[in-house]
Amino acid sequence: MLAKRRFLQFMAVCLSSLILLSACSLRQFFISKLDWIIMREMDSYFDLSDQQYDLFREKTKAHLNWLGKTQIPWLIEEIETLRRQDKPIDPDYLRTLADEKLRMLWLTIADRLSADGALLFKSLSPEQFDYFEGELNEDTEDFIELMQASPEDFQEGYLELQQETMEKMEYWVGSLNDQQKAKIITLTAMQQNEFREEISVLIEMKKEFIRQVKIKVKEGDVEDFLKSWARRPNIEGDRYKIYQNWRFTKQINLWIEMEKMVTPEQRVFRQKKLAEVITDLKTIQNTKF
Repeated sequence: MLAKRRFLQFMAVCLSSLILLSACSLRQFFISKLDWIIMREMDSYFDLSDQQYDLFREKTKAHLNWLGKTQIPWLIEEIETLRRQDKPIDPDYLRTLADEKLRMLWLTIADRLSADGALLFKSLSPEQFDYFEGELNEDTEDFIELMQASPEDFQEGYLELQQETMEKMEYWVGSLNDQQKAKIITLTAMQQNEFREEISVLIEMKKEFIRQVKIKVKEGDVEDFLKSWARRPNIEGDRYKIYQNWRFTKQINLWIEMEKMVTPEQRVFRQKKLAEVITDLKTIQNTKF
């Protein structure tokens, strides 16, 4: 039905949609259309029927109204705390924010969405399940190509990933200096065999999710399965710890190390960006979807 985009999680859709916007009037317009933006992403993964689309768009509106009332108030407080910092942010605060507060937000949202997620998966046809699996596979195609590349091509491709990390940081703090760029290269360095191991875990998680959710659809226990998976994907052994280290621990450590190098000018730049996010979140609060 709709053009394809690439986001997987509900909050990633919400927050990244705001980050990509610039002019104030456009930001407010797109915020008012968040339910449509989220449904666009859902449709890109599931190829929804018209009936499914209409049903879940109404549910999405209800979830956005709930988000504005229950989660955004404390999230604004946390962002305001960050915005007021006029010196490097304390590492313990950053760890607490990532490991506890944002994880709590993720689980609260996952629990909220689990019933409707179960309804969605139960309503999917075999063809839609195949479509979903294909979209998940497509998400990792570039990673697979990189893990299978020659050593020379891997170095070039991995450098592009590191440069993407720099660009994301520059959105928040403005231009990075050469010392900061060199630090990011050092902190995110990875050998191809390490990269291959981590991507193999990601691929396994996606395959296992599809396999297990199909089983749960037949058994009628999808809601509890989704809540459980949000807390810890059910894959063999300790391999999820590898993914955690790659996806979360390294990212937090990068934030902490880079925070030591943020200049006063970059801090002012970030304060303005965080003020924009607060304005956007307040707009969501005041919007009736």
